[in-house]
Amino acid sequence: MIIGLTLAGNALTDAAPKELVCPELENLGIVHQYAAEDYETYLDDIIGPTDGLVSEEEQIEAQIVLLEKTADKIPAEDTEARERIEWELQTLRKTPASASNWVWVISLITLLATVVFSRYLKGFLGQLPLLLGALTGCAAALILFLINRDMNLFRSMSDAVLAESPWKSPNGILAVPAFSLPKISWAAVAAIMPIAIATIPESTAHMYQLDIYVNDVAKKKGKKLGYSLVDMLDRNLIGDGLCDMVSGFIGGPAGTNYGENISTMAITRVFSVPVLAVAAVLAMVISFFTPLIRVVYGIPLAVIGGLEIYLFGAIAAQGIAIMIDRKADMFSAKNIAVIASIMVIGIGGNYAFGGNIPFFGINVPCIAGAAIFGILLNLLLSIGDKKRGNEPQETVPAEAGEQE
Repeated sequence: MIIGLTLAGNALTDAAPKELVCPELENLGIVHQYAAEDYETYLDDIIGPTDGLVSEEEQIEAQIVLLEKTADKIPAEDTEARERIEWELQTLRKTPASASNWVWVISLITLLATVVFSRYLKGFLGQLPLLLGALTGCAAALILFLINRDMNLFRSMSDAVLAESPWKSPNGILAVPAFSLPKISWAAVAAIMPIAIATIPESTAHMYQLDIYVNDVAKKKGKKLGYSLVDMLDRNLIGDGLCDMVSGFIGGPAGTNYGENISTMAITRVFSVPVLAVAAVLAMVISFFTPLIRVVYGIPLAVIGGLEIYLFGAIAAQGIAIMIDRKADMFSAKNIAVIASIMVIGIGGNYAFGGNIPFFGINVPCIAGAAIFGILLNLLLSIGDKKRGNEPQETVPAEAGEQE
């Protein structure tokens, strides 16, 4: 649950309009030539009195005023300088597409379309709500662009990124991703160790989630025998450790079984291992084809944010489902203390420290810190549980329940 709530900030960041960023003046030479005094006034306005603490919007407004004064002072015969200043003015007066409130509209269209498809579509189409939701969001973004050419939310990948590939086909269609061998760094080891510890409770929770979902599907299909996936937790943790070692040896990131994939299974109602294996292979194949890379990268962040709201919210819902399935006592002082501490450290750390909590020179990921503290607190508060469990409990006479 805490992972889903923590990742909710990432989802809303992608789904929300981006903050305005004041660009650098492109025609500073022309400004110096015709409006040097006005430029000094501009610097005093944005830097001098306020020590550079003016907002991005105020800086843009100050640039517009400066360029307008510059345009008034350019001689009529210097048409090139006038055109360049006018073009820069037009650019500054336009609100960037990524900062427009229309970003919210595209995100909500994507979210609502995905939810509706997941709720009402049946059969084969009922297994594609995420894909159909993404297509709906992209279609809405395309319509917005056709109506207003300045509202282009689609992204383009720089050729410099693909140029980093160690090998490319002559036509540029195929490109091999850059692989690298690891470099030994004890500082990196110290930084990654908390994450490795945090993946243990994360993987455990994921196994409980899978156990609930798979057995629910089996029950609906009339299967009398259940599947005890939780009993395979030891194999899962060993597999995670081996995969992390292999990934680290070739320069890849550490990983675990991802809650996002489990959310995808819950939303699409597809729990087939071969299907997931094929999807993984396709994802790797796509990374070798530059046209497909550009298509995937071009998906607007607003569309991705709309999907993330559903996926990450589903992760939080899965945590609640586990507590309900395991009949966790939410009135227990111990459980309340553990849950409250984990939620505040995880969510508060993500909000206040940007996801990494500084601790004795080490930036501890807030999820890892919350998990470690929760484990230690649970162990501490579990001392004496057996002793208290043997104490006689107060009982209510049967007759008392029958009295009105």
